[in-house]
Amino acid sequence: MNTHISLFAFFLLFLSLTACRDKDTVVHGRVVDKVTGEGLDSVLVEWYEFEHPDKITGQNAIYTDVDGAFQLSSE
Repeated sequence: MNTHISLFAFFLLFLSLTACRDKDTVVHGRVVDKVTGEGLDSVLVEWYEFEHPDKITGQNAIYTDVDGAFQLSSE
C-alpha cells in the first residue's frame, strides 16, 4: 500500500513540475532531524532540471540556514 501512495505522490509531483516548466518555479522548505524535529544547519539541497532522463538542462544548489530552511528557484 505504501508503495502505491509513494508512486502516486511522485506522479503528482512530476505533473506539477511539468505544468510549471515554462514558468519560474520556487521550491522552499525546511530540513529537520527525524528524531528531534530540529532544523539542520548547512545541509546541501540541490535542484536539477531535465529535458530528457539523461540530459540535465539546469541545476541550482543552496545550503540550509541555521533553522534548516532553504529556498531555490528555477531560472
